[in-house]
Amino acid sequence: MSRRFAAILVACLGCSVSERSERPSGHVVAEVPRSCEGCGHGSAAEALAPSVQSTASAAGRAFGAPVDPTVVDVALASIIADPEGFQDRTIRTHGTVVRVCQRMGCWMEISDEGSPSIRVPMANHAFFLPRDVAGRSARIEARVRVAPLSAAMREHLAAEGAEAVTSTLSLEATGVVVD
Repeated sequence: MSRRFAAILVACLGCSVSERSERPSGHVVAEVPRSCEGCGHGSAAEALAPSVQSTASAAGRAFGAPVDPTVVDVALASIIADPEGFQDRTIRTHGTVVRVCQRMGCWMEISDEGSPSIRVPMANHAFFLPRDVAGRSARIEARVRVAPLSAAMREHLAAEGAEAVTSTLSLEATGVVVD
Protein backbone atom coordinates (compact mmCIF):
# COMPACT_ATOMS: atom_id res chain seq x y z
CA MET A 1 0.00 0.00 0.00
CA SER A 2 1.44 3.38 -0.91
CA ARG A 3 2.25 5.92 1.80
CA ARG A 4 -0.11 8.37 0.14
CA PHE A 5 -3.04 5.95 0.26
CA ALA A 6 -2.23 4.82 3.81
CA ALA A 7 -2.08 8.42 5.02
CA ILE A 8 -5.54 9.10 3.73
CA LEU A 9 -6.81 6.27 5.95
CA VAL A 10 -6.66 8.67 8.90
CA ALA A 11 -9.29 10.91 7.34
CA CYS A 12 -12.06 11.79 9.72
CA LEU A 13 -15.10 10.01 8.42
CA GLY A 14 -17.41 11.97 10.70
CA CYS A 15 -16.78 15.48 9.39
CA SER A 16 -17.65 16.89 6.00
CA VAL A 17 -15.06 19.67 6.08
CA SER A 18 -11.43 18.61 5.86
CA GLU A 19 -8.01 19.89 4.96
CA ARG A 20 -5.10 18.03 3.42
CA SER A 21 -1.65 18.36 4.90
CA GLU A 22 1.13 17.66 2.42
CA ARG A 23 4.88 17.41 2.63
CA PRO A 24 6.98 19.38 0.13
CA SER A 25 7.43 16.14 -1.82
CA GLY A 26 3.68 16.09 -2.45
CA HIS A 27 2.99 13.08 -0.20
CA VAL A 28 -0.18 13.48 1.79
CA VAL A 29 0.58 13.34 5.51
CA ALA A 30 -3.08 13.20 6.49
CA GLU A 31 -6.49 14.47 5.66
CA VAL A 32 -8.04 15.86 8.81
CA PRO A 33 -11.16 17.75 9.81
CA ARG A 34 -10.77 21.46 10.42
CA SER A 35 -12.10 21.26 13.96
CA CYS A 36 -13.64 18.96 16.51
CA GLU A 37 -17.15 20.03 17.42
CA GLY A 38 -17.55 20.73 21.09
CA CYS A 39 -14.17 19.68 22.44
CA GLY A 40 -12.54 23.10 22.48
CA HIS A 41 -9.17 21.86 21.22
CA GLY A 42 -9.24 24.09 18.14
CA SER A 43 -8.17 23.12 14.67
CA ALA A 44 -7.07 19.55 14.24
CA ALA A 45 -5.30 20.48 11.02
CA GLU A 46 -3.17 23.02 12.89
CA ALA A 47 -2.26 20.43 15.51
CA LEU A 48 -1.06 17.92 12.91
CA ALA A 49 2.72 17.68 13.20
CA PRO A 50 4.68 17.17 9.94
CA SER A 51 6.07 13.87 11.23
CA VAL A 52 2.64 12.44 12.06
CA GLN A 53 1.41 10.00 9.45
CA SER A 54 -0.33 6.70 8.91
CA THR A 55 1.48 3.76 7.43
CA ALA A 56 0.55 0.19 6.72
CA SER A 57 2.80 -2.81 7.18
CA ALA A 58 2.58 -6.53 7.78
CA ALA A 59 2.69 -5.72 11.51
CA GLY A 60 -0.49 -3.60 11.38
CA ARG A 61 -1.58 -0.07 10.61
CA ALA A 62 0.43 2.62 12.38
CA PHE A 63 -0.96 6.03 13.29
CA GLY A 64 0.81 9.05 14.74
CA ALA A 65 4.51 9.06 15.50
CA PRO A 66 6.47 5.81 15.15
CA VAL A 67 6.40 3.71 18.33
CA ASP A 68 9.89 3.76 19.87
CA PRO A 69 11.06 0.19 20.60
CA THR A 70 13.37 1.45 23.37
CA VAL A 71 10.51 2.81 25.50
CA VAL A 72 9.69 0.55 28.46
CA ASP A 73 6.81 -1.87 27.81
CA VAL A 74 4.37 -1.91 30.76
CA ALA A 75 1.35 -4.16 31.19
CA LEU A 76 -1.91 -2.23 31.17
CA ALA A 77 -2.89 -3.95 34.44
CA SER A 78 0.25 -2.54 36.11
CA ILE A 79 -0.63 0.99 35.03
CA ILE A 80 -4.20 0.59 36.30
CA ALA A 81 -2.94 -0.80 39.64
CA ASP A 82 -0.60 2.16 40.28
CA PRO A 83 -1.40 5.10 37.99
CA GLU A 84 0.37 7.66 40.20
CA GLY A 85 3.56 5.56 39.99
CA PHE A 86 3.56 6.03 36.21
CA GLN A 87 2.35 9.65 36.18
CA ASP A 88 3.97 11.67 33.35
CA ARG A 89 6.07 8.70 32.19
CA THR A 90 6.13 7.67 28.54
CA ILE A 91 5.38 3.97 28.23
CA ARG A 92 4.42 1.35 25.67
CA THR A 93 1.48 -0.92 26.35
CA HIS A 94 -1.07 -2.98 24.51
CA GLY A 95 -4.68 -4.05 24.82
CA THR A 96 -7.89 -4.55 22.92
CA VAL A 97 -9.65 -1.53 21.46
CA VAL A 98 -13.03 -1.42 23.21
CA ARG A 99 -14.40 1.83 21.76
CA VAL A 100 -13.36 4.57 19.33
CA CYS A 101 -14.70 8.10 18.99
CA GLN A 102 -17.42 7.79 16.38
CA ARG A 103 -17.25 11.47 15.51
CA MET A 104 -13.55 11.82 14.65
CA GLY A 105 -11.49 8.87 15.86
CA CYS A 106 -9.68 11.25 18.23
CA TRP A 107 -9.82 8.87 21.22
CA MET A 108 -10.15 5.19 21.97
CA GLU A 109 -10.65 3.08 25.04
CA ILE A 110 -8.47 0.01 25.55
CA SER A 111 -8.62 -2.87 27.97
CA ASP A 112 -6.80 -6.10 28.61
CA GLU A 113 -8.21 -9.29 30.06
CA GLY A 114 -10.56 -8.35 32.88
CA SER A 115 -9.35 -4.77 33.36
CA PRO A 116 -11.55 -1.68 33.14
CA SER A 117 -11.33 0.37 29.95
CA ILE A 118 -8.81 3.22 29.87
CA ARG A 119 -9.29 6.40 27.85
CA VAL A 120 -6.61 7.05 25.21
CA PRO A 121 -6.76 10.48 23.52
CA MET A 122 -4.74 10.86 20.31
CA ALA A 123 -2.02 13.44 21.09
CA ASN A 124 -4.36 16.41 21.41
CA HIS A 125 -5.97 15.69 18.02
CA ALA A 126 -2.64 15.34 16.19
CA PHE A 127 -3.88 12.16 14.48
CA PHE A 128 -7.02 10.06 14.26
CA LEU A 129 -7.95 6.37 14.19
CA PRO A 130 -10.44 4.75 11.84
CA ARG A 131 -13.81 4.44 13.57
CA ASP A 132 -14.04 0.71 12.84
CA VAL A 133 -11.08 -0.66 14.85
CA ALA A 134 -13.02 -1.70 17.99
CA GLY A 135 -12.26 -5.32 18.84
CA ARG A 136 -8.74 -5.21 17.39
CA SER A 137 -5.48 -5.42 19.26
CA ALA A 138 -3.52 -2.17 19.64
CA ARG A 139 0.00 -1.33 20.75
CA ILE A 140 0.49 2.23 21.91
CA GLU A 141 3.18 4.60 23.05
CA ALA A 142 1.71 7.14 25.43
CA ARG A 143 2.29 9.50 28.31
CA VAL A 144 0.45 8.46 31.48
CA ARG A 145 -1.80 11.19 32.89
CA VAL A 146 -3.69 11.20 36.16
CA ALA A 147 -6.11 14.11 36.29
CA PRO A 148 -9.87 14.42 36.64
CA LEU A 149 -11.93 15.44 33.63
CA SER A 150 -14.12 18.51 33.84
CA ALA A 151 -17.87 17.92 33.88
CA ALA A 152 -18.10 19.48 30.41
CA MET A 153 -15.42 17.18 28.99
CA ARG A 154 -17.05 14.11 30.60
CA GLU A 155 -20.35 15.11 29.00
CA HIS A 156 -18.68 15.74 25.63
CA LEU A 157 -16.89 12.36 25.63
CA ALA A 158 -20.01 10.51 26.77
CA ALA A 159 -21.93 12.08 23.87
CA GLU A 160 -19.33 10.53 21.53
CA GLY A 161 -19.81 7.09 23.08
CA ALA A 162 -17.04 7.07 25.71
CA GLU A 163 -17.63 5.11 28.90
CA ALA A 164 -14.29 5.56 30.71
CA VAL A 165 -15.10 9.14 31.69
CA THR A 166 -15.03 8.87 35.49
CA SER A 167 -11.46 7.56 35.76
CA THR A 168 -8.67 10.04 36.38
CA LEU A 169 -6.29 7.81 34.39
CA SER A 170 -5.67 8.39 30.69
CA LEU A 171 -2.91 7.43 28.27
CA GLU A 172 -2.12 10.27 25.86
CA ALA A 173 -1.04 8.36 22.76
CA THR A 174 1.69 9.67 20.49
CA GLY A 175 1.74 6.51 18.38
CA VAL A 176 -0.66 3.61 17.83
CA VAL A 177 -0.31 0.36 15.89
CA VAL A 178 -3.60 -1.45 15.26
CA ASP A 179 -3.28 -5.12 14.34
